[in-house]
Amino acid sequence: MLTPEENETLTRVGPTAPMGRFLRRYWVPALLAEEVPPPGGAPVRCRILGEDLVLFCDQDGHLALLDEHCAHRRASLYYGRNEGVGLRCVYHGWMFDRHGQCIDMPSEPPESAFKEKVRIAAYPAVVQAGVVWAYLGPGEPPPLPAMEWMTLPASHCVVSKHLAECNWFQVLEGAIDSSHISFLHRLSDPAHPKNRFEQLKLGDPHPRFEVAETPYGLAVGARRSVGDDQYWWRITQYLCPYYTLIPPVEEGWIGAFFVAPIDDTATWVFRARYHPEKPQTQNYPTPDRYEPGTYRLARNRDNEYRIDREAQLNGTSYTGIDGIAEQDLMVAETEGVIYDRTLERLGTSDVGIIRCRQYLLHHVAAFLAGATPPNLDPREHRVRPVSMILPRSVPFMEGAREAMRASPGVPVFVVA
Repeated sequence: MLTPEENETLTRVGPTAPMGRFLRRYWVPALLAEEVPPPGGAPVRCRILGEDLVLFCDQDGHLALLDEHCAHRRASLYYGRNEGVGLRCVYHGWMFDRHGQCIDMPSEPPESAFKEKVRIAAYPAVVQAGVVWAYLGPGEPPPLPAMEWMTLPASHCVVSKHLAECNWFQVLEGAIDSSHISFLHRLSDPAHPKNRFEQLKLGDPHPRFEVAETPYGLAVGARRSVGDDQYWWRITQYLCPYYTLIPPVEEGWIGAFFVAPIDDTATWVFRARYHPEKPQTQNYPTPDRYEPGTYRLARNRDNEYRIDREAQLNGTSYTGIDGIAEQDLMVAETEGVIYDRTLERLGTSDVGIIRCRQYLLHHVAAFLAGATPPNLDPREHRVRPVSMILPRSVPFMEGAREAMRASPGVPVFVVA
């Protein structure tokens, strides 16, 4: 368990909070590309890292991410007019360009130079790989992330998002935790596993964990026994600070899981489902997965995630809740809006979570003391999660070294 002070450090993301200052040194996923308005179109709201912002696109196609509130009387610029060269507040007509500079102030006398002294916060925003990335930190932003899914043709990757009404860090911890797949994501009655993946995870439901620190974050290896002389390893990659790469199940489809704190009590959960070598053919995710006109899952806390107690009792569904994302959402949200880690009781299967907490607490403290945050070099991002069987005598970081490289021709699923 953590101390109250450590829990506060991990969970608070506002501009002055230690974690908030740390996270602002990275590009953060803010919106899906499908949410970007056309040039000259109406602005869209974007709340991220506790800041209320608006995104608009000027007549030249440049994205602008500004403080939502006008510098004059703090009216919302969401209701403003996009006049091509800037966003005009409808209260008194003040206009701001994409850099946040006030360029027109019609409520002031013509001879006034006051507009030249007025700016609002403006942040870099770019579209890449179906996502709008924003940099809310000081100075020049680092290079954009370059994870494998971001470099693939659009046909090979589907990116989606949904809302989680809880703190960002408990969502991230759920992605790092590999032991829960034997329970929360169990597909059927354990007496009748449906496929090889089910056979492996149900054959040894209590994995042993090993964690290796890497230049980009952590490699979390969960091993399960296969016979007397082999281990099945599921190696989850944690890339500081937001990203988790989930090992493939079968056929090589990889899950990239990345979270964006809206504020202390809400989170955008982004998912990229991708394959390095073949196109996506499924209709994923289907529109009926969301509440109409929103990115909130249709199965949510208001309807108890539409749990089917009959299916839970008769063994056709372990949880009674349909969908992996919905199952993950249920446990994250029911831990509380901000999970109180002073009350938990951790076991040996929680070592990946423990190490992730230690890693972030260490690097936040080092950053506050003047150190450069880790994982800002995109050359370190070209890694894969791994699912493979190795001899018991082979350490997982050695046996999986080649499979963890994001490289053409390297297999992405190595379980026969």
